[in-house]
Amino acid sequence: MRSGLFIIPGIAIPIMLWMTRGESAGLYRILDDISKQQLPKSEMAEMAENIKGIKTESEKTGKVLGSIAGTLEGMNKTLKSIDGKLDGNPGPSGPKRPDQ
Repeated sequence: MRSGLFIIPGIAIPIMLWMTRGESAGLYRILDDISKQQLPKSEMAEMAENIKGIKTESEKTGKVLGSIAGTLEGMNKTLKSIDGKLDGNPGPSGPKRPDQ
């Protein structure tokens, strides 16, 4: 009976190693396929530079849009001021504006 305890691990371990070998080969193939899909380092560096450029352009665009928003806000205030002054001016008689 004691000899059976030594024989079973001696058989089971090589079988487990043999089965694991096949799984390892499959994993190596998967990793190899993934590595083939990756870009070369030179292209990755170029892509990183492009991303930095896009970020810089995005920041500049944000500043320009902020400036445009400020200008439009100023124009809105000016138009409201002019509109208020025109309402106080009787001007020539004629049809009333639709908003009155």
